[in-house]
Amino acid sequence: MDIYGAFVLFHVIGAVVLEISVLGLLVSMIVLHRRQLLAPTHRSLAMATRFDRAVPVGAALVLGTGLYMVTRRWGWEESWLIVGLAGLLLVAPISPTLISPALRKAEDATPVAYVPARAMTAGGILAGASVGELLLMLMKPSGFVAPLLVVASAAAIGGAIGYLSARAGREL
Repeated sequence: MDIYGAFVLFHVIGAVVLEISVLGLLVSMIVLHRRQLLAPTHRSLAMATRFDRAVPVGAALVLGTGLYMVTRRWGWEESWLIVGLAGLLLVAPISPTLISPALRKAEDATPVAYVPARAMTAGGILAGASVGELLLMLMKPSGFVAPLLVVASAAAIGGAIGYLSARAGREL
């Protein structure tokens, strides 16, 4: 296997880590937000915190290996790469600025932890955009409109899931 093949392998590993961590983060926040019994709530909080810590690892692997592959093989002419990079850079601050502080605050809460709706919606946007990025890697759509629609639609659907889950949690 040449060096490029190794970068592809680590790019795929990074994408898997990123997808599992953001989707696991969203699911564990939904469970946490719905205020299950005390023990599952704290278990969900611990899971959400672990997933939140894995998000930057997956994002760094995808970004680092992706930049190498773009410079070595793909080039900057592919619009789906530019949209994918821009999308990744736009959603990257969501976890450290909105989700991590909400999880730290929930850890300090007694007796039951609670995740605010803003963090739930942000988690949904992060998960949706991540799925959109994965779709870009798989489909490689041409032009700028199609890749933008893929990422924006996926982020909007994810944000709606997070928001609606937060609203449903308030009604329980």
